[in-house]
Amino acid sequence: MPSKAGNISGPLPEIATETARLLRLLTAPLLVVGPHGTIVGVNANLREMFGADADYFVGRQLLDLAVGERDKISRTLALFAASGDWLIGALALRRPDGAVIDFPCKGVLVQRPAGDLPALTAIQLDQRLQFHALTRKIDELNAEMRRRLRAEE
Repeated sequence: MPSKAGNISGPLPEIATETARLLRLLTAPLLVVGPHGTIVGVNANLREMFGADADYFVGRQLLDLAVGERDKISRTLALFAASGDWLIGALALRRPDGAVIDFPCKGVLVQRPAGDLPALTAIQLDQRLQFHALTRKIDELNAEMRRRLRAEE
């Protein structure tokens, strides 16, 4: 019996109960991509990371947000959409403010097409590299503040 995914925003097409359960378990930033590369849903973690609401993502083509060689991005998405196991990849996505964020990611087909249910692919972004980059920047700022305080003394 189809249902809607609870913590995924956007006008998601009807999805199977098992798929909705799986998507609710994933807490990392997540995109749900439908047929032809259209983003059909995103979770709260992705919206928060990008400082954007679901409208920024939903209904757009993944290729419109991704930065890099379009052929490579299309091949990565096709591999994810054809796999029953999580595959590793990489994506660089443009935020609403124009900044580009590079992510390692994992993707998998979470729903095969059946009847009126479309094929759906989940792409989970790994934000550990972003966390390390932010930590490095904070350390640099702290070191600069200490240097300035010593200079003032």
